[in-house]
Amino acid sequence: RLLGAKNVLAVDMGGTSYDFGLITNGTVDLNNEPEIARFRLNLPSIVLDSIRGGAGLYLSVDPITNRIVMGPEGAGANPGPVCFDRGNLQPTITDCLAINGHLNKDNFLGGKVILNLRAAQRELKAQIADPLGLEVHECADGVIKLWLQMAQEATKRAIHVRGAAIADYIIMGYGGAGPPTLAGVSDPLPL
Repeated sequence: RLLGAKNVLAVDMGGTSYDFGLITNGTVDLNNEPEIARFRLNLPSIVLDSIRGGAGLYLSVDPITNRIVMGPEGAGANPGPVCFDRGNLQPTITDCLAINGHLNKDNFLGGKVILNLRAAQRELKAQIADPLGLEVHECADGVIKLWLQMAQEATKRAIHVRGAAIADYIIMGYGGAGPPTLAGVSDPLPL
């Protein structure tokens, strides 16, 4: 009601997951008997979809397929991504966002965290870009595109399964990585 919209895609993107729910015609979908750990509960809850897709997921290269792997583990807030400079040496999606200028290195979290782009570039280069024969910024861009594609596909599936059209929804983002990345998720969605 505050947005003046009847159809809203509510997205929470954090460190390890991309969670989203739909408000359709002003109504929230409810599951009257959700199943948790194979137990059916008589506890109505809001229907949410979730995929492994947060910005803190660790990146690696699969030695067999020679493809980039995202997660399933993530850096969390502590130690956080390599660019947080708190001891983590495994690159994350956040490191790619920082390397390619999607995050303000000097004013991240209102200046509370100064991002160490050199450390992020060094680890992404050594662990991901060099094994794949890519330049660091090209590698970071590829990771970001792959990450956004996963979120786009999950979003499309969730809306289409409910018989709705993506173009009819307004996206509302929250969580640590939601608002700065939803433009990338929503850009090709109306296709």
